[in-house]
Amino acid sequence: MQINKNRKSFILCVKSYGDHRYIDSNEICYFQADNNSTDIHLKNGEMITAFKTLKHFETVLSNPFIRIHNSYIVNRNYISRIHTGNSLCYIKKTTIKLPFSKSYKANVDFIISEFANENYIET
Repeated sequence: MQINKNRKSFILCVKSYGDHRYIDSNEICYFQADNNSTDIHLKNGEMITAFKTLKHFETVLSNPFIRIHNSYIVNRNYISRIHTGNSLCYIKKTTIKLPFSKSYKANVDFIISEFANENYIET
C-alpha cells in the first residue's frame, strides 16, 4: 500500500439524481456498505447515502481510507483505539466501534504499524 503523508484532503462529489454533494475528505470518518449503496458517516454525525457500492469507494480511495471489513472502510485518522482481541476499531470522540474481519486483518496490521511509525509514545 502506497503512503503519501503529504497528501492534502480532496473533495468527494456524491451525485444523486440532480443533486451534487461536495464533501471534504477530512470530514469523513468511515463508509458503511448498505446493499448496493454506501452510507458515508461524517465527523459531525451526519450520514450521506451514495448510490455506489463500497467496492467502488475502495477502488477510488487511498490512504488514509482503508478497508477493514466487508461492510466498512475507515479513515485511519479517526481511529482512537484498535482492540485486536475483540476485532474492533473505535472512532474518536464517539461511542462507535467498527468491527474488522480476518480477511482484512492485514489492513488493520498496516494501520497499527503506520501509527507506530509516527510520533507517539508506547507505554
